Amino acid sequence: MKSRADRAADLSRRGRRLSVCLAAVLLPAMLLSLCMGRYPLSPAAVAEALFAPARSGPAADIVSLIRLPRVCAAVLSGAALSTAGLLFQLVFHHPMATPDLLGTSSGASFGAALGLLAGWSAGAVTVSGFVTGLVSVIPVLLASGSRRGRGTVALILTGLVTGSLFSGAVSCVKLLADESNRLPAITYWLMGSLSGIRVSGAAGIAAVILPVSVFLLLIRYRLNLLDLDDDEAASLGTRVRLLRFVCMLAAALLTAASVSVCGVIGWVGLFIPNLCRALTGSDTRTLLPCTMLAGGLFLLLADNVSRTLLAAEIPLGILTAAIGAPLFLVLYLRGRYAE
Repeated sequence: MKSRADRAADLSRRGRRLSVCLAAVLLPAMLLSLCMGRYPLSPAAVAEALFAPARSGPAADIVSLIRLPRVCAAVLSGAALSTAGLLFQLVFHHPMATPDLLGTSSGASFGAALGLLAGWSAGAVTVSGFVTGLVSVIPVLLASGSRRGRGTVALILTGLVTGSLFSGAVSCVKLLADESNRLPAITYWLMGSLSGIRVSGAAGIAAVILPVSVFLLLIRYRLNLLDLDDDEAASLGTRVRLLRFVCMLAAALLTAASVSVCGVIGWVGLFIPNLCRALTGSDTRTLLPCTMLAGGLFLLLADNVSRTLLAAEIPLGILTAAIGAPLFLVLYLRGRYAE
């Protein structure tokens, strides 16, 4: 039988190979996604629209103004949600932790719903959702620094209270909304969709998600220390409380950026990290990049199904639940679920 070190080395090699495979699949999948839609385009037409837009006519506007921002936003949002889920699972030592654990999703939903009620532009709605998403996590971050709030239970309770307050505020906004116009828009947005994404929205979330993701990749080897208690980590020269604080802040930024643009999309932050952990082990040096790539690819494929399966778009929140919940159940029943 192989020793624990040998099994860990095998999982690490598998994780590196899986990361390379996911990266190799992601770019062709993005290019193929640019061809799909109500107005199908050939790969040659997409290439011409990207590199010679003056000669491609209407295809250039379709690709550059509609499909390319949507594809990029799908990949970025999927990577952000799966990474946020992984960070919360590491911080709270529980594989059922999700990106909305601290109430960030509810906070961002309130800001966006408020913007939709007021009739603001798409950019203003995104900014409003992002700001309120960050505001919602402030009580949790303050609790993490207080003497009484350093326990996991205290942080989770603070997040639940904050999330409940903002969920109630969202209900109030829906109650005040015009039933014939504003309310359907708010309800559809809350179910998750990338149909309204444009260049400004994709650029906005990229400005948040990319720097945070790069930072996390640079410190990914330190994330393994989250499994240690404070004394053990301190003996290795690491301030694990500060590391937990940084991880919670990074997860809040990623969640707020994603939810403010595409609404509430569930299961990505729960299913993808657990699937990658089952395939590659718990070493964050390989687990983190695999989770990012798999999350981006998963949401990209889900968005492709959303906009091509039926005449009307299927909300992404419904689709990811329909796909992620059964797959997560299969993962659990096969005994690959990380206790």
